Amino acid sequence: MERLCAVHPNAVWHMRLSYILATNEGRFLIGHHKHASRYEAWLRHHQTTTPQMLTPVLLSLSTEPQTLSTVAKKYLVDMPVVLIVGATRGLGASLVKSYANQPTNQILATARASSPPKDADNIAYIPNIDISSPEASKTLLDYLNAHSIRHIDIVIVTAGYFATESLKEPSFEAQEKMYKTCVIGPTILVTALANHSPGLLNSSSKVILVSSESGSITLRHESEGGGNYGHHASKTALNMSVKLLSLDLKDRGVAVVAVHPGFMRTEMTKNVGFDKFWDDGGAVTPDVAAKSLAEWIGTFDISKTGQYWAPRGAADIGTAEPILGPKEKLPVPLQLPW
Repeated sequence: MERLCAVHPNAVWHMRLSYILATNEGRFLIGHHKHASRYEAWLRHHQTTTPQMLTPVLLSLSTEPQTLSTVAKKYLVDMPVVLIVGATRGLGASLVKSYANQPTNQILATARASSPPKDADNIAYIPNIDISSPEASKTLLDYLNAHSIRHIDIVIVTAGYFATESLKEPSFEAQEKMYKTCVIGPTILVTALANHSPGLLNSSSKVILVSSESGSITLRHESEGGGNYGHHASKTALNMSVKLLSLDLKDRGVAVVAVHPGFMRTEMTKNVGFDKFWDDGGAVTPDVAAKSLAEWIGTFDISKTGQYWAPRGAADIGTAEPILGPKEKLPVPLQLPW
């Protein structure tokens, strides 16, 4: 049975979680009771930017959720769901802040810990997601099912691990951990999301796997030398997974890409002694790198699927000049060679 409802433009985001009808000064609102504060945040935001969007849209809607969602999407603003894997430190934590600054985004942020940071208005932390563990994908899917998350717009996998090696001191254990964290875990997680349901990842979805310029075989140069076998090779393997995933998901319209976010001033680079290169190497803070990456993701689409990009260009890539030419002549953003 159909009814005439006044639906606010933020309804679509809530319809991905669950369905209730509540009244507010005689108007029907659609959403989840746990996220009532999101209405207030959304209204405060748009009262100062686009007041005309506050006018309710009158629609003849069925109370059946699928019809409701289908009709509403023709008229209402779609509120992106952003999944950030590895979200409690470094680049991941900065991406959470960057995306959360837009109150119409819903952020799903994973943490390895069983007691992650407290949820905020538009940030929900998912505990016990260790990307190097075989259980990570199941734990994530269980959470999505429990919270009725039926679609993800942006997936960013930032989780990583870096241990140094040399010809005289290689490490089987360290390499194993780097491969599990940097390529096996991310690949399995993306396939799990893709196989879960046709709508979870679709033609409006983007998958960004954080790699590094260190994964480029072309950019390896004698000026930099060898060593760090697991670090370089695991990133190269991740790049291959990106290419293969892009081929598998192209018919579905899912865009997949590998990115070098930039050389960063993080605990990870400091712990391996790379802080001595921060100044000369042009290292930036995770917040700066996150801003550049998020802006680039906004321009990324299926036309670039299966590619390898440096949103900040070649400024922090030490081997770029002898291989690609003068840095000042290279474009920003820069598509990297495999």
